[in-house]
Amino acid sequence: MTELILLQKAHQMAKQYGLSKDALAEAIPYIKIFHGVTIVIKYGGSALNKESCQHAFLEDIVFMSLIGMRIILVHGGSRHLNHLLAESQIETKRIKGHRVTCEKTLSLAIKAFDRLNDQLVQMIHEMGGEAIGLKGQHSELLLVQKHSLDELGYVGEIDEVRAEQLHAFKENVIPIITPIGLDKAGQAYNINADIVAEKVAVAVGAAKLILLTDVDGVIIQEKDSSPQLISSITAAEIDRLIKQGIITGGMEPKVLTGLNALAGGVSKVHIINGSLPHSLLKELLTDKGVGTEILAQGT
Repeated sequence: MTELILLQKAHQMAKQYGLSKDALAEAIPYIKIFHGVTIVIKYGGSALNKESCQHAFLEDIVFMSLIGMRIILVHGGSRHLNHLLAESQIETKRIKGHRVTCEKTLSLAIKAFDRLNDQLVQMIHEMGGEAIGLKGQHSELLLVQKHSLDELGYVGEIDEVRAEQLHAFKENVIPIITPIGLDKAGQAYNINADIVAEKVAVAVGAAKLILLTDVDGVIIQEKDSSPQLISSITAAEIDRLIKQGIITGGMEPKVLTGLNALAGGVSKVHIINGSLPHSLLKELLTDKGVGTEILAQGT
């Protein structure tokens, strides 16, 4: 795609999505930089569970794809699965952050994830984008082994991501991946979707890994200061804040996933609030951004 065609497409898409001239002017340099760049996005939280957030998020995905970014989407679906488990009167149990997955839970997880995957593919097509669903129990994209914690049941650890499957798609096709993998015998296993996104990002050599969550990013509070959103932070600073007990709770596994991705060669990790309308575009195509970017080292 020539620069002229790229800019014409950007102007057309900006008009369609209601971006102002000032916003477009700020976005153009980033659109040029990110053209042809692979970005892996883990999709969950509020953006996945609220219809309005979901629509805005998928608009961003289609926009990014149509202006030349190579998007790979990994989705969770915990709340969808929880609903099916409640209907079946199956209690949800977790050990060290992992869902205990019996045979029935695994069956319902596959059902919930497949339904959601079909829905996302259909919505992207309706918005003018192209997408293909990669359902783990069929695609053989994620090769796994049973998790070392035997009491977790059908929970897997990823041995290999067959990245050649993802490289085979045309640039404008968005692969949408469920967090299900297969072992050598063909047995399916449930996998944490953040870990799937991290492993996929490393395997395909992604420039960015974006983790959507329910908060604005990494928020810290040191000593007597008020809580503060950190817009940019290095891996070394993250490590220090974890050791000091400043980054804790649900954010800790998110940033650890980010650090693993950076260690694997991903250039930058972003943690953003999926419930903010068009947070993806605001994070990637503006100078200030809206979330937290994590860098391997300071620049």
